[in-house]
Amino acid sequence: MKRFLLFLLFFLLSAGIILAVALYVPNSLPVHSDFSAIYNTDLALVHNVPIYDLVAVAAIAGEASGIPSDKFFLTRFPYPPWYALSTFYLGLLPVKAAGTLWFELNLVMLFLSVWFLTDGWHSRLRLIAFPLASRMFCVLPIC
Repeated sequence: MKRFLLFLLFFLLSAGIILAVALYVPNSLPVHSDFSAIYNTDLALVHNVPIYDLVAVAAIAGEASGIPSDKFFLTRFPYPPWYALSTFYLGLLPVKAAGTLWFELNLVMLFLSVWFLTDGWHSRLRLIAFPLASRMFCVLPIC
């Protein structure tokens, strides 16, 4: 029971730190690219708009972005509906914070996958695998 509580405390503390970084640390992540498809759908989901009603989603997303409707381009949501349900929390945040949180969650998933895939490797090879995997993941100009 004590180990479970320690794991739960570590998880909550890590989630709090990740969220605080997403909200308060300035960054230059490109959030108006393919991420906008996920964000606009989650924004519509949070506002009880059907996610495949393109006109209604464009109205909500255009209003939230502040871009005039004649210049706003809505990237279509190419994923199944359950994907929007699994990422709905992104629609609760401003677009820059949501993009940062999404980037951080992708990094966490990358490092967890490297951790699990290298189970049983020698410790030095395992440590080398982390920076190699992160370098292959980071193709953005900010890296």
